[in-house]
Amino acid sequence: MNNLPNYIFFLLLLFYPWFSFIVYQGIGMNPNYLFGIICLCFLIFRVLIIYKDGGKIVIPYYIIIFGVFTTYVLLLNNFLSGKFLEEGVVKYLYSNSYLMTSIAFVIVENISFSPKWIRLGTHILGLTLIVSAIVSVIQIFDPFFFFKNDIVVQGLPYNRVSGYYVDNPNLSSGNVSRLLEGYRFSIYSYINDLSVGIDTIAIFSLLIALKSNTWLKTGIWVIGAALVAFLSSSRWIMLNFLVVASQNLWLTKNKFWNVIKYGFYFITLLLFLIPAVEFFGIDLQRFTQERLLSDNASTRILAFDV
Repeated sequence: MNNLPNYIFFLLLLFYPWFSFIVYQGIGMNPNYLFGIICLCFLIFRVLIIYKDGGKIVIPYYIIIFGVFTTYVLLLNNFLSGKFLEEGVVKYLYSNSYLMTSIAFVIVENISFSPKWIRLGTHILGLTLIVSAIVSVIQIFDPFFFFKNDIVVQGLPYNRVSGYYVDNPNLSSGNVSRLLEGYRFSIYSYINDLSVGIDTIAIFSLLIALKSNTWLKTGIWVIGAALVAFLSSSRWIMLNFLVVASQNLWLTKNKFWNVIKYGFYFITLLLFLIPAVEFFGIDLQRFTQERLLSDNASTRILAFDV
């Protein structure tokens, strides 16, 4: 029974996009705040179990250093914004991303799972990547599908919403502008706007790093991650996808052969994706000019050079 909370927490992490959707739609609460409360409670549980079993809490140096930085941020943020008094002690703690990150690091260093559960986790992550790719494709035709659309005028179809904000540009916030410019958030909009890039690429990196993969699984995961990355319209996600997809290229001795092999894979992927995106109604020439080659794309090119 002591391990049951561990496995529940493990499954919660694996199904977090769906957890976020259920929490927001069910009780209207920010799911990240509820997850922060769960993390606080789970950390207390883990500490009690470890001490009960006569063990010690593992806190590596990087957590200590990050903890010092987190303390500095918490104090500075309180003095500058007064959120500590405005929101109250409890909410201020469970809603602070730096503190939650510190707690997450401590949890990771003090919990382990059997190979059976790790295998289950990889299957769920693989399925999540495929589902996120499918949702990204659907959002081409229906941008409001599985989208946290509380930022836009309610009750109107997408074309009416687009027209409304074109006629009223002063009402168009950053998130609304991103949606109307063609950004797609897949299954991650209920978490936050950056999650589509951070979570997708992290999942993709974990999956293709497994040595037991078949070429079919790897190919499906690459296509799935590529769809989410390029349909997101975010250049930083596309760049991260290309960097992560090439990780096996740099981890083997025969790099020349791998350049040829992965170059062939990349060309094959392009030959598959180009007809697919054109079939779904995406103007590749316009996408290339307005997104990949726009004036403000230089920061990503610089990042790639670095």
